[in-house]
Amino acid sequence: MVVQRGESSRRIPARWLRLLAESPSDVDASNGHRRFDSVSLPSEFKVRTAILDEETGQWEIRFEGETSGVLYDFDRLLGMASSDELHGPERTAFSSADAPMRAVDYDMLEAPAALRSFLDTLLRRGYARVREVPNRMEELVGFARRLRLEQGLIQPGPFEQSRVSEDDIADPSHGPSLHTDEPYRDPVPGFHVQLCLESNGPGGDTIVADGLSIAATLAAEEPFAAVELARWPMLFARTGPSIDRRRAVPLLETAADGSLQRITFNDRAARDFLCPDDRLPICAGAYDTLARIAQREGFQNTFRVKSGDLLIIDNERVLHGHRPVTGSGANRFACGYLDRGDLMSTWRRARAGLLD
Repeated sequence: MVVQRGESSRRIPARWLRLLAESPSDVDASNGHRRFDSVSLPSEFKVRTAILDEETGQWEIRFEGETSGVLYDFDRLLGMASSDELHGPERTAFSSADAPMRAVDYDMLEAPAALRSFLDTLLRRGYARVREVPNRMEELVGFARRLRLEQGLIQPGPFEQSRVSEDDIADPSHGPSLHTDEPYRDPVPGFHVQLCLESNGPGGDTIVADGLSIAATLAAEEPFAAVELARWPMLFARTGPSIDRRRAVPLLETAADGSLQRITFNDRAARDFLCPDDRLPICAGAYDTLARIAQREGFQNTFRVKSGDLLIIDNERVLHGHRPVTGSGANRFACGYLDRGDLMSTWRRARAGLLD
């Protein structure tokens, strides 16, 4: 069957078309799973009739050997899920010229409309801030529940950083320099959450930098370097007496249309490129260029957080870190991670008005 609207068209085999059905009789309402397997359909499967309702945009399709028709959404037949349904709203790059993201009050997140707006901001800009959060470690779990996340926080976490400085970082892959968290995990944590428990020391400002802008600049200035970083994986590792985590992934990952999908960068956990010997000098030079671009002042959005401020960061897009603490004060944080799939599920339900 050929489905067409304007210049868009798609040829769909009959068996595959039947597998795409989402009518009540075909889908288990309790879990959304299909009730039948593809192998249960006969190899010779044909469409008998197809009628389009112009007002609703639905097709009623009848297959040979079946007595009742199946309804299909027109747009679904043309392209399945749209990009924003899969990845969220279109991303908006940010730089040091942007004012720090305005924070939302914690109590406001009880309202579905406010929660949807908060998640839109997070997915568009890569980070979002919440203020007036009770400054205790267990409140991170409460924050996850505000977001209607069934699984809560991913372990490890929450843990404390007693002081934002080289000597007091709890994990060697967390530090003051710009980075994405725990690149040696598979899957890598989707969103990093940090709640400021105490902030009475000079320095320690939070820094965020947008991977979209950093990668775009690298591609514009040294396009071959960007290609190499998207081609050859970096081995990230965390090893010790009781742990040996390793993961190989390109620093830059792109979607089918060439747009940046994910940036992974962590000086402390990077070990080596998995590439042929003759490509290593090129990859090493590209890595150095990427690191230097990230350190440019124009890419770094710096702001001060105070006790009760919570920051949530897209760990596949935004590089983050802290300036060193000076003097005798202390900045303490409780930290944890949120699963990307769970958060995206909440966003889709919020967009569909299902959180009321």
